[in-house]
Amino acid sequence: MNRHVLIVHLFAVFMMSCGLPKPAENVRTSDRREWDRILEITQKKYPGMDTAKLISQVKFFLGTPYKYGGSNRYGMDCSGFVMSVFKSAFDAELPHNAEQIYNKTKSIPLKNIQCGDLVFFENVKGNGISHVGIYLTNTHFVHASSKKGVIISSFRKDYYKKRYKAVHRVLQLQFR
Repeated sequence: MNRHVLIVHLFAVFMMSCGLPKPAENVRTSDRREWDRILEITQKKYPGMDTAKLISQVKFFLGTPYKYGGSNRYGMDCSGFVMSVFKSAFDAELPHNAEQIYNKTKSIPLKNIQCGDLVFFENVKGNGISHVGIYLTNTHFVHASSKKGVIISSFRKDYYKKRYKAVHRVLQLQFR
């Protein structure tokens, strides 16, 4: 085989193997089943086009590894996740910084929380906003965890109860 043809062939094989990672494959099956159940409940509670777009993007990113400063399926941090979901689903521009997102969105009472609202957390010492996620339903929200990547968690966990700061809404979006 001609050396040039061999190099082109090897390059083609290399390029075909370099697709986007499949993050959800690294997730435990029990987690994936629980997430599917939560997303199904969310879709039923908030039927509509906006919710479908949101859920589609959440599913796309679930299991993506954590990467500080990242905003794609190779890795993302919490604000990169929120920014990417809202850009892909709604063409909404949000900054890539949790505190800046907090400042750009409107505070609402916790009792009015609905799918698509943003939940903010501060570190234990209370030194400002340090984390953001997207509320789904029944105390569940989706976010990029620094240890587990993009996951669905519950407010019921003490870790999040202690750090909860506020819920905000992206003004141009209304989920029903």
